Amino acid sequence: MTTFPWYNWRLPGFVAVDPGPEKSAVVRASPGVPLGFSYISNQLAMAVIGEHQSGRPVIIEDIEPRGLPLGHDVAQTLRWIGRFDHHSTSVLLHPAAIKAALCGSAAVTDASIRTACCALLGGERQAVGGIKCPQCKGKGWRGRNHDPCSTWEVPPGPLYELAHAADRVHLWRALAVGLAWLRRTAQIAA
Repeated sequence: MTTFPWYNWRLPGFVAVDPGPEKSAVVRASPGVPLGFSYISNQLAMAVIGEHQSGRPVIIEDIEPRGLPLGHDVAQTLRWIGRFDHHSTSVLLHPAAIKAALCGSAAVTDASIRTACCALLGGERQAVGGIKCPQCKGKGWRGRNHDPCSTWEVPPGPLYELAHAADRVHLWRALAVGLAWLRRTAQIAA
């Protein structure tokens, strides 16, 4: 699981899952402990869920009914949701409930969800960060004499790795599941 320090986080611990037919995105947070996230096989996700013994439920994104016949991938995802649910004390959240909790409307895009997650965690500059110094452009020196310079205007934040991960769409969804649950249970302010 990828981790990075963000010790000033004032969020209670949670494990949030965006399930898939073969792989699932898992985000794990604990107060005072680096945030962990990964896009892993469902068997490994089951092990991560099994390690979560804090007494808090595992929050899992549920499938939104569409009124159409189910395909094989959706059926496999439902099977894994059932396994995750059986393996832990879990809470299932529908995608519309996640969107409403974070953005106030069920008709929003993934980009709006990402923006809402960043806003809850201090804004894009603080949460993602990683803005290179405009003078040295991230080289660490400037000018002909290579005078030392700061590499970052804004250092990488706690979500920098998540924002640049290959499977970031699934990881943002898993983070949104956890933050929506915290909003719905009034553990973080609007």
